[in-house]
Amino acid sequence: MRKKSKIIAIVILAVLLVLPAAYAQMPDVGGKGYQAHKADMMGKLTGKLGLTAEQQEELKRIGSEFKAKKQRIHKATKEKNVELHEALSTAESDVTAINSIAAEVKSLMAQNVDLRISHVLKMKEFLTPEQFEQLKTLKQEHKQKRFQHKEGRRRKFFDRSAEELEESHGIGF
Repeated sequence: MRKKSKIIAIVILAVLLVLPAAYAQMPDVGGKGYQAHKADMMGKLTGKLGLTAEQQEELKRIGSEFKAKKQRIHKATKEKNVELHEALSTAESDVTAINSIAAEVKSLMAQNVDLRISHVLKMKEFLTPEQFEQLKTLKQEHKQKRFQHKEGRRRKFFDRSAEELEESHGIGF
């Protein structure tokens, strides 16, 4: 039993030492980084919606403002949720403090909703009604593709036989 534990520990250690090196050598998907991918998506969006140069600039400006505000709200919400979890985890609960933190979390969540609404309304200001409808259609198509891809991966995993799962993931049934 002791020998088996040593072997397992050595294997885990070896995996932990090799994985970072293997991950570092992985090429970028298609040789493109996130920024290049983002630029490609903007180009496709511009073409499909028929955006003018002014609309493209406005879309970039609104998008960067939205992203910065959303990140700030997301970070604050995450921090407050951790704080709330810690307050709830203590042996002695201070109801007033917990309610105060919960109110802050609710406020941040409301700010997030308000931000999304204002983002959509700003986009409606500079897009034509036809462009906005086309954008809605493109977003829906993208959502469907993401779902199908995710579902395909899930189905691929669960459609495998028990022997394949045990062999590839060490999952025994």
